[in-house]
Amino acid sequence: MIRRLNVSTTLNLLSFNFGLFICILVGSLLIGQKYQAMTDGVTDHIEYAVASDLSLQFALYFNDKVILDNFLTDTVASPLIDFARFRGVSGDTIAERIERGSISRDDLTSIDASQSHGKKSLQEINSEGHSYLSISLPVYTAVDPLTTPLDSPSYDSAYENLDLINSRHLSGYLQFGINLDQTQAALIPYGKDIAALLGVFLACYTLLGHILIRKITSPFTRLAEFARDISAGRLDKSFRMSGTGEVLQLVQSLNIIVEELNKHKSQVEVDNKLLSMKVAERTQQLTLRNEELNQAVTQITQAEARLKHLAYFDSLTSLPNRQLFLERLEKLIDEAVKEGKPLALIFMDLDNFKRINDSL
Repeated sequence: MIRRLNVSTTLNLLSFNFGLFICILVGSLLIGQKYQAMTDGVTDHIEYAVASDLSLQFALYFNDKVILDNFLTDTVASPLIDFARFRGVSGDTIAERIERGSISRDDLTSIDASQSHGKKSLQEINSEGHSYLSISLPVYTAVDPLTTPLDSPSYDSAYENLDLINSRHLSGYLQFGINLDQTQAALIPYGKDIAALLGVFLACYTLLGHILIRKITSPFTRLAEFARDISAGRLDKSFRMSGTGEVLQLVQSLNIIVEELNKHKSQVEVDNKLLSMKVAERTQQLTLRNEELNQAVTQITQAEARLKHLAYFDSLTSLPNRQLFLERLEKLIDEAVKEGKPLALIFMDLDNFKRINDSL
């Protein structure tokens, strides 16, 4: 049989579960924010480097693979980035670095097909058992490649007159992939720190909640024990508890009930004693009446026996008299006639017996 939990234990379990839920929620939010901050930090850093490095725009404009390869080498040096490459406006690959060699060419081709023209794009892919966040950044230049000859002096001359130019021109794309598995692995120490802090918070919250719940439910626990004493018939003490409000009113009501029960119990005990005394008195009277009746029956029985003896026996000799003889003779005659059997009667006469009888 499952034992029902008391109010204090139930509230402690609810409080612990609520605190655990809050810790899980806060931990998930913090780790999620950290995860997003890591990916955004890498993206913002690379995006800023692309936008601020004029030499990179120059190298992409003139397909200078040395400068582009150096930039890609620095890019994939990050433990979170597995591949990076520069692509032209038409989609052809100019420079490429796949640092860890875990992404396949087919997946890179699928990324190429999903690229948005002239816009920053993000795509999550799975390749060779790893998850990647592929980010494609457009690289702009202030020099119009359609009006500027493809030589270094003309490019430099165009940059000297940037104040006359108010537009940007797309010169290519930088595409790189953030290894989400590595990002998640890098979050493990941070997650452990968060878990430790939230564990300390949960322990303190649980302890404080236990103290508060115990303080709140203590009067009710004592009331429950007092109610059990009342149900068990232990009414020899009243309930004492300081406080105000509904709890105090409940205590006063219980004490009034106990007082009334004690009065009723005392009255019942007195009534039981009186009833017992009356029952004992009636029992004694009935016993005496029974003894008197038995004695009267005995006397009547003795009197009947004495009358019978006087009726059928001689008072002097105690021998059967004429009346008994006649009744028995009549009975024997009736039996003989009924059964058809003969009956004999012997008559004996004693000489001078009357004289003897009269002299006695």
